[in-house]
Amino acid sequence: MSGPSTSGARTWAIWAGLSGLLNLACCCLSSDPATQLSVSLWVLTAEGLGLIALLRWRGLPQWTGLTASLFICWLHVTWWWADPFSSEDVWRYLWDGAMWWHGASTYLYPPSAPYFDQLSASMSELSALREQVGHPTLSTIYPPGAQQFFRLTSAFGANLLVWRGSLLVAQLLSFYALSRLCVTLRAPRGLAVIPLLCPVWIFDCSLGAHLDTWAITLGLWGLLCAVRGQVGRAGLCFGLGVSVKLIPGLWGFVWLSRYVLERSWRSASRLVIFGLLGLTLVSASEYAELSQVDALTGARAYQERWVFNDSLFSILVSSLKFLTVHETTARAFTQLCLALTLIITPAWMSRRARRRELCVDEETLRVTLIVTVVLLLGSPVVYSWYLGWLIALLPVAWRCGVLYDLTLAWALIIPLSYLPRLSVLSGGVWDISHGWRVVEYLSLGLIFAIRTRYTPPHLLRHILR
Repeated sequence: MSGPSTSGARTWAIWAGLSGLLNLACCCLSSDPATQLSVSLWVLTAEGLGLIALLRWRGLPQWTGLTASLFICWLHVTWWWADPFSSEDVWRYLWDGAMWWHGASTYLYPPSAPYFDQLSASMSELSALREQVGHPTLSTIYPPGAQQFFRLTSAFGANLLVWRGSLLVAQLLSFYALSRLCVTLRAPRGLAVIPLLCPVWIFDCSLGAHLDTWAITLGLWGLLCAVRGQVGRAGLCFGLGVSVKLIPGLWGFVWLSRYVLERSWRSASRLVIFGLLGLTLVSASEYAELSQVDALTGARAYQERWVFNDSLFSILVSSLKFLTVHETTARAFTQLCLALTLIITPAWMSRRARRRELCVDEETLRVTLIVTVVLLLGSPVVYSWYLGWLIALLPVAWRCGVLYDLTLAWALIIPLSYLPRLSVLSGGVWDISHGWRVVEYLSLGLIFAIRTRYTPPHLLRHILR
């Protein structure tokens, strides 16, 4: 794929308009969730092919910030006409938020617990919401920062539209952060809108209404502040972000590693202090509850049982089981390898930047991108909305040709991760064929091999250049 340029604003507008109409059609053509999801997967594929074709032949969209914002809003709102048939997660968000306003604990009691019977019986709205929560026998797995967002949007009742509206606000804030980041890095400004136009990411943010949207926004603002040299603000954003999802903490760790390797102790200490401050601001109110023995029951169940969509992590574990007796040992070994990779990479890239007199900020962002890729490839569970963390870094990836191509290709293939959900909605069981995982990762592997000319020397030369 050739490098991006800026042209074809009208063609891009036509694509966005037609994509929105296709989204509306998916919402309105059928009331059967299985049919809606099946049609949506085909639509996402068609929209994704259109996106990649436009990038190849027409370049980046040459829109003003206002025009881009309007199209982002249009593409999101068109999915609001349907209930979130792609996932049950949002009902848990609304349940957790509503329970706080009624003085009930979601860390200590799962939705199915008798603890909630009287409250649900007294309010039909809560009773209906309770029936839609996924995995009702498990207590919540979401950290304190996520709970604060749930509560804020549930202040006047558990309303799906309000939550979706908040995620659209997060998307617009992400767009602004990416625009500023492109200006700072002297990159084409059109790159900032591409992550927000990615069909599968819009599907997950708007229809599925996944929490990752807010965490990514906080992480991107942390990166922007770090590039601008506003270390305290960066630490605060990373701290707030890690209270919602863990990956902003990983991004903060990359920048902390840079400051430590540069022996910039003042920047390192400011990043840590303000990061802990951001984390403490939203977590302090939950300390008494989280310190109880049963508060993390749901999180432990997630860690132990929810490795069911056969990512590369599962393949690694299966391979290592031939060498080890217990699966726990295999899991621990693969996690250790992942952790070592994430620790070594920042040090290596920092030394490379100093030796070759490269822009340290750009190299640090590149490390952030690489460790995010490694984390996703080695994660026990990889859903399409998890890929949003990588899609959000497309403006960083565009100089790293192969990573830019891989991200776009992965976004085109990742809707296949919804096949188990489609099976459940069709009356079957949650099951997934290894065949589609082969298609996914083999496709990515072939693209990687072709872009690095197949041979290990070329591959290493491409990474090291």
